[in-house]
Amino acid sequence: EKLLRQNKDFDSLHWFQSIDQYYESNLAELQSKMDERRKAKKDKAEDEITTMRLTKNKTDIARREFELLYFAFRSSRVFFTDRQEERHDDEEEEEEEEEEEEDEV
Repeated sequence: EKLLRQNKDFDSLHWFQSIDQYYESNLAELQSKMDERRKAKKDKAEDEITTMRLTKNKTDIARREFELLYFAFRSSRVFFTDRQEERHDDEEEEEEEEEEEEDEV
């Protein structure tokens, strides 16, 4: 929150989660296609399976790179977080929640 005060805004994008879901769906799709080709047992299917295996490995590597980026990003936040501002923001959120509860009554 210290540098640009945009951590909450960035977290609300769920960017890392969407990247993870994207790669998970791609890997699942590739795996299902590979299973279908294996059942076909044709000579051409072997070439396609090899290509899909390479694509799957490439996708898996990219996913792991984003996972490492996520860990680096999360750990770097520790160095740029101002604890006093964080406590102040938490207090403001609690006050807003209390006001909302009073409005409901």
